[in-house]
Amino acid sequence: MQVINMSKGQRIDLSKPDNTPLKKIHVGLNWKERVSEGEKFDADLLVMLSGANGENLGVDNFVFYGNQAKASTCGAVKISEDNRDGVDREGEDDEWATVDLEALNPAVERISFAVNIFEAEARNQNFGIIEDCGIRIDDQESGETQSSYDLTEDYCQYTAVLVAEMYKKDGKWKFVAKGEGLKGGLNEFLNRFGFTA
Repeated sequence: MQVINMSKGQRIDLSKPDNTPLKKIHVGLNWKERVSEGEKFDADLLVMLSGANGENLGVDNFVFYGNQAKASTCGAVKISEDNRDGVDREGEDDEWATVDLEALNPAVERISFAVNIFEAEARNQNFGIIEDCGIRIDDQESGETQSSYDLTEDYCQYTAVLVAEMYKKDGKWKFVAKGEGLKGGLNEFLNRFGFTA
């Protein structure tokens, strides 16, 4: 499978080379910490399941480090354990999620993936200390990488980034590279879906 290297705003179908839809997806996120003498940073993957226009589907559809089950209510979205040390794991994802598109609650039509720096304000940290941050989409059934997107902009004024989204259109799932900085971090991300931290 030829890997699609995406740019900000680009949209693609979540499909195999023969155009059949992907069913099970592995979403890998990676980042590196720039050389710093300050406190170690803790970046976390946030996943929100929502309606077509971002409608709030309940707190059980927010999957993050504080979610004890590390999974959505329907069980279709699962995330890795929290990587708290920020140490680069060469060849491995820093944090990841798996998505079973066929097992999703029918009300879910959008899945948003963000990276947030834990306690960024208290630690005086922002995305300026992170480099080589990117997201990768794999076909979980074949293990092949379908697409990837690297954040190339300067995000030094932000404490969270909405990296990408999956959304359903005309019955088919698509993927869009967002790369949108969030100055308000976790709070701003949650506010978009009608939640407060």
